[in-house]
Amino acid sequence: MRGDGLDIGLGCRIVRLPHYEDERGHLTPFFQDSDEELVMAYTSTTFAGKARDDDQWHIHKYQTDRFACIHGTVTFALSDGVTSKHVVLRPEPCPMMLYIPPGVYHCFKSAVMTSIIINFPTCKFNPDDEGRVLFSDLDAEHPW
Repeated sequence: MRGDGLDIGLGCRIVRLPHYEDERGHLTPFFQDSDEELVMAYTSTTFAGKARDDDQWHIHKYQTDRFACIHGTVTFALSDGVTSKHVVLRPEPCPMMLYIPPGVYHCFKSAVMTSIIINFPTCKFNPDDEGRVLFSDLDAEHPW
């Protein structure tokens, strides 16, 4: 994981991404000057006001998720099973990448417009790594 950024608790980190702007538009490199390995990448579109997982947390055994919002606004809920916190990502004014390590419960919800996130997970998809836990099965408060 990149050493720069802000530790936001639960082992998670927010990293400010480089951002270049001129009269033509914007450019944001995701792994410029980084020794991080790129294993795969995908985008996920979530419609306005919708949550990915309305009733359950998502968790990984091995994978670190590396999320950036490239359109709209996304609120991530993060939990250790007892305490929870929320992190908001948006592409402007400064794009950020949220690192969620293995063992941290997470889910996300789009705000008032359709949002698009990109994830650069540290592992290729492995169904044995994926976990889902109902919100009601943890002591943490309901994220939404």
